Amino acid sequence: MQGPELESVTDPGSGDGATCCYLERDWRYGEGDPFCGAPSVRGSAYCLSHLQLCRIAADSETAAGASRVLAQIGERAPPPPPELGYLETLPIPERETEGELVRELSRALDLDAAITDAMRKDGEL
Repeated sequence: MQGPELESVTDPGSGDGATCCYLERDWRYGEGDPFCGAPSVRGSAYCLSHLQLCRIAADSETAAGASRVLAQIGERAPPPPPELGYLETLPIPERETEGELVRELSRALDLDAAITDAMRKDGEL
């Protein structure tokens, strides 16, 4: 069995004294630090070796498989309980398709046309 295709990562060095937060062992209160503790890669919470373990190459079969699994999990997720119903996706409001206001807003949002209109008014075109 072949492992996942890991993304290639180079170590630019942290330079800020941050240490790797990868959990290396089980931990109980009072038993010491469970984290790796090696210098972390700049912009990451992990050292180079643990960062490579946690990243999958984007165009790999492993990434495609992970994407499929996440989509399946998302489809099976239950709706939020009633008290959190406000977190559900709100419907997209329909845009009014008639009326002068809509035409004015559409024209205002068309910046190229607005600039051209302004230049015509100033006699630059």
